[in-house]
Amino acid sequence: MTERLDDDILVPLNDKDLEELASLYTLHVETFPLAHSFLQICLKAKKVGLNDYVTVYSPWNCWREDGTFIASMPAYGHDIVLHSLDSSGKRLIEAFKQTKRFPFQKDSAREYTLFFSVHEYFSLKLVDLLTNVLHHELIYYEAPLWRLGKEQALAFNDLSLSDVYVKPLNKQDISIIDNAWPHRSPTSINKHWQWIQLGTSFGVYLKSNDKLVSWVTSSCLGQMSALQTLEQYKRKGYGSLVVKHMAKYLATQGFDSCISIIAGNVESEGLYKKLGFKKTSSLYHFIRVFNK
Repeated sequence: MTERLDDDILVPLNDKDLEELASLYTLHVETFPLAHSFLQICLKAKKVGLNDYVTVYSPWNCWREDGTFIASMPAYGHDIVLHSLDSSGKRLIEAFKQTKRFPFQKDSAREYTLFFSVHEYFSLKLVDLLTNVLHHELIYYEAPLWRLGKEQALAFNDLSLSDVYVKPLNKQDISIIDNAWPHRSPTSINKHWQWIQLGTSFGVYLKSNDKLVSWVTSSCLGQMSALQTLEQYKRKGYGSLVVKHMAKYLATQGFDSCISIIAGNVESEGLYKKLGFKKTSSLYHFIRVFNK
């Protein structure tokens, strides 16, 4: 029998509440750019008819007081995004301690539930709760935030190379992207398509045969996520080219460009630094909780 969740600590937000929450985070875009861009993606999902893509909850419906929210995207491998304007994270942690909405059960789509870019205010408290109180097995990765301002991105003008062209990715590109993705799962191809529909993603194509050779995709956060180039086409400047295109597009939409780079990924850090991205003082963590 399915457990009734009507009185669960996590209360789902309706569309009007979600719009108000997104407006609240617009006021904090300089401090919490990922939470801001994520909530814009949630609004877009509603507008394009992907009504089941995400459910945004708030413990005790407290979001008006402190902006606390937990968003669940269960399809094709469960993803969770969370944040609060209360740096103590007290209500966030209590919500995960009490809620029955996330059982972390076995899922044929993927063996783990992924917490996307959890801010350092809350990440280690959440890890402690999940491991020592709720007894889940997990791993987590440090991922400092790198950022490029809108003005810098709009100043990019060397946006072409003689042998390739750049355009937004489309559905025909998904199989190539998924095959090259290091975190591929049985249903990740569907997740990639959702992200491309909702976010911003660009590819580099050979002029000679229209082959996709390099790309940068967004994730559920609506910001830069995976930059990949096919092995035989590396060191040709394609990666830098496609990042410039995406950064400039994000700037035209009013966003700084942000990416959380896993600590120790020296190659990626060097590329983004060369393009003008600055490593911020904000530290995030990706947390994988293995489903039981």
